[in-house]
Formats: sequence, structure tokens, C-alpha cells
Amino acid sequence: AALGSVGRQRRKSRRSMVKSLSEALGLSDECRVVTMAVPPYTIMHTNKAWSRLTGFKFTEVANRSNHFLQGPHTEPHIVQKLHKSIASGKPTSVRMINYTKTGEPFYNSLRVHPLRDLHGRITHFCGVLQGEPVPHGVVPPLERGKDELSAPEPLAAKVE
Repeated sequence: AALGSVGRQRRKSRRSMVKSLSEALGLSDECRVVTMAVPPYTIMHTNKAWSRLTGFKFTEVANRSNHFLQGPHTEPHIVQKLHKSIASGKPTSVRMINYTKTGEPFYNSLRVHPLRDLHGRITHFCGVLQGEPVPHGVVPPLERGKDELSAPEPLAAKVE
């Protein structure tokens, strides 16, 4: 009888396991984005908290780089630091100005973690964002064109 209960417990445990990356990210109230591990670091998944912060739906940003969050007041030296850390495969944290879909600036406190496969190879990066409002008048809003994802060219596309 004890062996039967162990088997039932294992089956129940497997059923309660997270079945997908989407489900795992959805369980968090933190803003998260997962990108590919190689430039241009295209977005593979976002969660609802990320969409609430940025105003973008996953379907609008899938397979695009995050550069559309940048704007004229995004600090190039911070973007360069972020790119260097990512290129070296190291976790990093930065705080920079980004913009929502409506063009509102916000301080993005971003932590980026490399995600590795069973062989230790980096396959993706997971960004955890914390948005803070920029005081009114400190940074002007970004005027987006017809294409709501239009943004200036990435500030630090090259990593030297």
C-alpha cells in the first residue's frame, strides 16, 4: 500500500510541475523578458508584468530586439556596459532611462541573468525589470511614429 501511495504522489507532483517557460514566467509578479543569447538578442518571451510596465504586448515584440525601449535620453554608456556584460556571459545590473509604448520615460532597474543548457552553454538571457517613474519634466516623453515600435537606432549595437 505504501508503494502505491508513493506512485500516486509522484504522478501528482509531475502534474503540478511547471510545464513551460510561459507558465514559469507567468507565476512571477516581477517584470521579466527572455531573449536569445546571441545578437540582436531577440525577445522570445515576456510576462504580463512586463507588458503592464512597458505597454507592449508580447505579440508586438516577439522576435524583435529590446532597442525600441530606448530613446534620446537612454544613456549610451550604460547600454554599452550592458552589452559588454551580456557578451561576456556575466550577470549584470544597470539602471537606465527607457520609454513605454506611449513614450513615457521610466527608470529601468534591470538585472540580466544568463540561462544555460545542461552542457553549460548560454542559450538565453532573462531580464528582470523594475520600473520607477521619472519625475515630471525631468525627461520629455518620446514621440513615437505610426509604427509604435519605431525607435532610434540602438545606442550601442557594437560591443568592442
